[in-house]
Amino acid sequence: MTTTREWLATATIATSLLLVLILLRALAGRTGAHGELLRKGMHIALGASALAYPWFFRSMAPVLAIAALTLGVLLLLRFAPWARTNLGTVVHGVHRLSEGDLWFPVAIAMVFRLARGNTVLYVIPVLTLAIADAFAALIGTRYGRLRYGTLEGGEKSAEGSVAFFLIAFFSAHVPLLLFTGVGRAECLLIALTFGFLVMLLEAVAWRGLDNLFIPVGGFFLLRGYIGMPARALSVVLAMTIAIFVVVVALRRRRTLSDGAALAAVLIGYLTWTLGGWRWLVPPLLFFISYTALWPRVEQVRARPHRLSAVLAVPGSALLWLALAPRLGEDAAYYAYTLTLAANLAFVGVTWFRVVRPATAARISVPTSSVVGWLVLLLPYLLVGGAGAPGRTLFALPVLLAGAAGYVLLVPCGAPGRAHDWARQATIGLATAALGALLVP
Repeated sequence: MTTTREWLATATIATSLLLVLILLRALAGRTGAHGELLRKGMHIALGASALAYPWFFRSMAPVLAIAALTLGVLLLLRFAPWARTNLGTVVHGVHRLSEGDLWFPVAIAMVFRLARGNTVLYVIPVLTLAIADAFAALIGTRYGRLRYGTLEGGEKSAEGSVAFFLIAFFSAHVPLLLFTGVGRAECLLIALTFGFLVMLLEAVAWRGLDNLFIPVGGFFLLRGYIGMPARALSVVLAMTIAIFVVVVALRRRRTLSDGAALAAVLIGYLTWTLGGWRWLVPPLLFFISYTALWPRVEQVRARPHRLSAVLAVPGSALLWLALAPRLGEDAAYYAYTLTLAANLAFVGVTWFRVVRPATAARISVPTSSVVGWLVLLLPYLLVGGAGAPGRTLFALPVLLAGAAGYVLLVPCGAPGRAHDWARQATIGLATAALGALLVP
């Protein structure tokens, strides 16, 4: 039951936030402060007030009340002309499409609920959101020189990302060291891995979703790491950095935008965490080989492939990892490998359509299918478990059928036509499902 003291604290926090909003608007009028500075000032005020929740509140009701009030004010600032004119410049002074202000109170309430009274698990993600995210934006705006592309087609700076990592590292390391029984080595390893991964979450977020990804994703990362021994944490950190290094090292040979490549790193981390090292082998082979086997110089230069491409290929293959408990490890891994082999064949078919359009489908389909089979299914022989030889042989006609279906159903390569990634993902999954169902 919510006490009177909690409701008084709720009223105090809500009033304080409104006063900060008014003061920042007055500051803007008197000094002409940059819109990003005002926006992040409000961001820090919201985060700082949320940090006090564990000491003021024991129930969810006050937290939900503050979240609802905050959302109400933010919606007024967004849609009511009189409010937007008078106070809206504090939140909307930066001209970019973003719903980050709306996600902020939602994320805070979610983490408070998930933490269930564990102060450290609540404070670290919120502190990271409040401080690291704000200072990364400010440093990137002021000092950013080394730029990389985002999923939205904009840019962020390496300087801002490094600042984010450093603040996120200390936001995790200091509370863990001072307020938990976690060992010193474990604290250091957790903070390094946490800082690196939430930095990637911030880098790949679009339209303000970093305000959701950072605290919620950070909570689940911390909950998973606390209690792990130093040796296991060292492996997690090493593998995460290794995946990142591979993706960055191949920057000049890939067609993914910078933001999509960072999303691929996160998918690689998720794949390895949930499935183990052998589940990383197929996507790694795909990533290394697709531009080497089917080179398109104009795409390597332009890097047109964004999040939709990542979700369509390695992202869709994760469905089989999720189904592994029901299908069995070996059957799911076979379907997973087939999905990526089919997509490599699809890349080949597209290459023939664009680079050698005179080539008939009776040549491009079997050629692309055999290449996908050689690259993905021959290594599968070594790690596929019992029945791998038979499955490997049976995979070739299945890939031929999938590539033929792709030719018929995906009109790719036409000038001015956006590639249909959803259809490609569906055909890839259907090809794998066919192979898994018909395997002897």
